[in-house]
Amino acid sequence: MNLLLENAIKNATVVSFDIFDTLLIRPYCKPTDLFLHLERIHQTEGFATARIEAEKRARKVSPREDIFFDEIYKFIDIKYAHLKEHELKLEKQILHKNTRVTEIYNYAKSLGKRIIITSDMYFDSEFLKSVLLKEGFSFEKLYVSSEIGKTKWNGTLFDYILRDLNISPEQILHIGDNAQSDVEIPKRKGIFVYHVNRLVEEFFSKNKNFSEFYDIHRKDIACSILFAICSEYDGKNDYWQKFGYFYGGIAAVSYIQWMLPIIKRKHIEQILFIARDGYSLSKVFNVFCNDIKSFYVAAPRLLASLITWNYGTRLHEANFLKNKYFEYIGEPRIPDFNNIDEANIFFEGKKQKIEEIQRYYSNKYKLYLKNKGVIEQKISATVDTYSWNCTGQNMLSRFIPSAKDNGVYIQSHQNNELHHEAFLKKDSKKFQYFKKWDLMEFIFTAPTPPIIDISQNGTPIFDYTHAEYEKIRMELYSPVSDGIVKFAEKIKNIFDDIPIFASGEFISQWINFFTDHFSQEDGTHFQNVYHATDSNHGCYSPIFATTSEQSTKESVYLFDTIPLKIDLVHWRNLMKVKYHKIEIFKIKHKPTKIRFYVFGICIFSKRISS
Repeated sequence: MNLLLENAIKNATVVSFDIFDTLLIRPYCKPTDLFLHLERIHQTEGFATARIEAEKRARKVSPREDIFFDEIYKFIDIKYAHLKEHELKLEKQILHKNTRVTEIYNYAKSLGKRIIITSDMYFDSEFLKSVLLKEGFSFEKLYVSSEIGKTKWNGTLFDYILRDLNISPEQILHIGDNAQSDVEIPKRKGIFVYHVNRLVEEFFSKNKNFSEFYDIHRKDIACSILFAICSEYDGKNDYWQKFGYFYGGIAAVSYIQWMLPIIKRKHIEQILFIARDGYSLSKVFNVFCNDIKSFYVAAPRLLASLITWNYGTRLHEANFLKNKYFEYIGEPRIPDFNNIDEANIFFEGKKQKIEEIQRYYSNKYKLYLKNKGVIEQKISATVDTYSWNCTGQNMLSRFIPSAKDNGVYIQSHQNNELHHEAFLKKDSKKFQYFKKWDLMEFIFTAPTPPIIDISQNGTPIFDYTHAEYEKIRMELYSPVSDGIVKFAEKIKNIFDDIPIFASGEFISQWINFFTDHFSQEDGTHFQNVYHATDSNHGCYSPIFATTSEQSTKESVYLFDTIPLKIDLVHWRNLMKVKYHKIEIFKIKHKPTKIRFYVFGICIFSKRISS
């Protein structure tokens, strides 16, 4: 609080506060988005537009300076009439205190100032009083335009207040957000004023990424809600906690809210959040749901390989299994396989010993799950972020059979043996891959090293081989996770179980927007953040390239004359060449194959080994 405001409060006899966007906040970028939210909640298409038009018509015909709430619903289609009480209920639910102005209010109260509330609003004083008291605001008098028939906008409400309190204009300080009704009008009457900036407007002016993205998605109720909550960030002035709040928080809350109806529909009794991606997700789940038991469990790919002995076409996993085989039997290793056929031939004659190894690692993992408190017989779901082969779900289903039918992912690929659902759906018209999945891996990691094995007593064994990379990652991630959980708690406290309707497509677009608008400040903070690019954590690379390599586009020329653009997108494994928006050439990498496309048609492909 600045010195000028402190002095103004000290010198005032009466301090007047506006309500909406001053003492109380609606968690929407536009106040009328509450109607759009109601429309989505109750599946009543057209309500938002009808509600706005009804209010305009009611104001137009009213002889009074302001209208009552009931009058609005006299001008709305009868099919929306039932939403009247729902609107009041939602308003009461989501209106919450503005922490910045609460500080001003508390200071005025501490000085013993007379506190009054002054509002241009169609709600009656009984409703507004109940909301203000719910949020901890007490006051001497409440002046509401709809009941008094006078408004701040015309200045008549201020005249009424001065007469009612029998004070001069110099004795009152009015605090509000509207440049006209809370600032210009009372100033003309000699009343001292203090202008409060709308949090969303101030936030957008300081964070161009948010304002630009909102301009594109302003009709999306999820964007309105999520960005409004971002504008209320009141945590540490720490880059990583903000990053967690703004990006991880939005992604995690949206994913968990999408997941909850699926979990309840399937009568899931316990949820297994797979490490390390499930670390923050499990915390967010516990914020929103406390009646379903959740566990954060390790299911590392290489341990899964030992239990399932399924390496597919992944040559590096076949060699890993070969090394573990010789380690188990206590003999010197043979050289690595050159191809999968060599691996298949080698393992074909050793099935008995392989089954013994599988039992050895399975027993250790079974003890690990028991120590965690996981119950084999309960209906279970596995939760992960992304998987190509659903490895963790596959391994866990060997110990908890119901997990086979209940996998949940942000993004996944088809698996004919396991049933799973994905937040980001490929058949959506707005489908968009995460351009840097490594970034999502960082958003949903954990402040621990990777787990490579389970000990004989059922405790995880961590891999400290690349401690220099993992140490930085772990140190940075704690505040990221704090920001994610802080965002989830904010959403829960305001909306409780009311959905915000964020789609997987919205989340991928928002994370990609960060990638596409990666700033110099972002580069400074991310410059030492590395990510393991293979399943055995033997190779690390920076999530974002160094400054000289950060550009995602390069100019090239066709026939030395026609300028084209090379877009390096979709993690590190897709290259496109475009002329304006026309895709001319594309190379797409998959784990076992490279495909080459011309004008969207695959002209040839090449199989590769891992």
